[in-house]
Amino acid sequence: MASGINNADDKLNVQQLRVAAKLGVKRYRMGYYKYDLKRPVAKQLDEFRPILKNLVALNKELGIQAIYQNHSGSNYVGAPMWDLHELFKAHDPTHVSVGFDLSHAKAEAMRSWPLQCESAAPAYRCVVCEEF
Repeated sequence: MASGINNADDKLNVQQLRVAAKLGVKRYRMGYYKYDLKRPVAKQLDEFRPILKNLVALNKELGIQAIYQNHSGSNYVGAPMWDLHELFKAHDPTHVSVGFDLSHAKAEAMRSWPLQCESAAPAYRCVVCEEF
């Protein structure tokens, strides 16, 4: 299921995931987190951690898995891939994982995309193939 869901603090998000789980949906693509480029990135990652932790707890309760697809762009969390490793390493990929998009990784990292790919590999549960 494709979605814009990236937190469990919004009642509509929770309702959508409950309905999806009841209908047998096992995985959903999350909505993106974005950086405010006027603020330090590391501090923002720390702010995203409890948001993700709450979503993971809901996913575990519902038996559903979130997939965060990396995306290129100056303010996307996951554009450089190392940040996804930092956010996701504390969580079981059964409940929140990475969908590695090679096209976006190549657009973002050109020749270093294999390093980008490796950085979050433990959290991968799917590969996204798009025409770039």
